[in-house]
Amino acid sequence: MKHFLKTGIQIFFIGLFILISCLFLYHTQTPKEKKLHVFLEVASGPTLLQMIDFIRLPQTDKKIIAWERNRQNNPELLSKYNAYEIKYIPIEAHKKNGYLWRRVLADIRQELKKDPNIKIVFYTNLYHVNVLLFPILQRLSPKNIQMIHVYEDGYGNIAASRFDEIIKNHQFDPKLKPKQFKKRNDAYYLGFVFPTVFHISFSNYIQKHPKLKDLYFLLQQGQGEIRDVDFKKIKQSLTKSEKNHLKRLLNLDADFYQKLFQKSSRKTVFFLSSAGLTPDNIQKEARLFKKIYQSCPYTVYLKPHPASSSRVLTQMLQKDIPQLFVIPAHIPVEAFYLTDSLPDYLMGYGSSVFLSMPPEKMLFYIKRIPEDTYLPFLLNIGFIRKEQVISLDTEDLSIFCQRP
Repeated sequence: MKHFLKTGIQIFFIGLFILISCLFLYHTQTPKEKKLHVFLEVASGPTLLQMIDFIRLPQTDKKIIAWERNRQNNPELLSKYNAYEIKYIPIEAHKKNGYLWRRVLADIRQELKKDPNIKIVFYTNLYHVNVLLFPILQRLSPKNIQMIHVYEDGYGNIAASRFDEIIKNHQFDPKLKPKQFKKRNDAYYLGFVFPTVFHISFSNYIQKHPKLKDLYFLLQQGQGEIRDVDFKKIKQSLTKSEKNHLKRLLNLDADFYQKLFQKSSRKTVFFLSSAGLTPDNIQKEARLFKKIYQSCPYTVYLKPHPASSSRVLTQMLQKDIPQLFVIPAHIPVEAFYLTDSLPDYLMGYGSSVFLSMPPEKMLFYIKRIPEDTYLPFLLNIGFIRKEQVISLDTEDLSIFCQRP
């Protein structure tokens, strides 16, 4: 009896060993599905969110990046991520001749020659899909497209800054899905054809808003999914290693800024400058900045808008205030927040930053010209108060200069 029992146990373990060996051989010798991740972006905010997704991807997956406002120029660094960068001309030019999408498509086709079954995951701007992504989709087989990630052009893009534009003359009806993706608003129907993740801020607000709730419903039809963007939650989710990766990609020396702010005997503040203003209004903003810099009890750092048009104001202020410390324009304010290197306060020209950062950080807000689409929303949700709003013509700044 003991002999049969011993023999049975031996047979059991031999069988178990054979099973484990077969499973091991299957997983090691079965070809894994190859992926290609393609990042196309022209705005700073979405680039930051894409960078977080980028650093969380498997190192074995190949990646192509084209971040217009955060060019890496560091092949050695990117090689560690199994990635390479596409060099291209500014958005104003590639809007006209399609340089970027043609360049990206050529590289994708090279990858498809190596492996016709490769699966592609796209990451791009919801507002610029018509000039960045749609021409590529029209020229690829749907079987190669595994997933599409689209990000708002700026934080609060749907709920605030482009609210009127989005709802104007547009019905969010699943029956109106386009036969071919061409126009900007066609992006809302991507989920009907491809697995699509819409990275949206204030999604709960959009879900309940009488003019936006149909859009919220539409984005989740078919294979669509909404992923809420909340920087507080993102910050909590980042590991120390991920923060370090993020700092390297942004070329952000967070330790330097932390020490810089700590050395100041005054409260520190970023002044967020504008972009695209008329020469007259640029002069007004320059005068306002100099008044704040010289008379308010803060250590003020200029944080230029990432758009190239902001350079006029920056150069003007650097000439008038030689000792002025200018924060790199390409680094989003949110990146300082995520890496624990934000100053005490924020102030300046109307920006999506006022929606994404903690309200207690806001010192005052300069109303946008000619029309401010952020302001009504900011006041409505209580992120700023009316007494915190000024204009480029404001003369009396005493209420802001007295804040402890």
